[in-house]
Amino acid sequence: MHTVSIQLDDAKFQALDALAKKCGLSAPAELVARQIDAVLAAEPSKASGAALLDHLKTVIEEDRNLLERLAK
Repeated sequence: MHTVSIQLDDAKFQALDALAKKCGLSAPAELVARQIDAVLAAEPSKASGAALLDHLKTVIEEDRNLLERLAK
């Protein structure tokens, strides 16, 4: 298993934490891990190489936009 770290400002972390709790999860990391699993399961052809990176960048940007809206 590998550890991945991301930097979030306080508002984004609080929004992610609230969303995780709303989903019945004890930590934001669980929500992030489940979303990564969902992306990989939904797009098996994108589970390797450049296609995966492009797809993850898109998903991360969409999630960032969502968190920014939730934080407001």
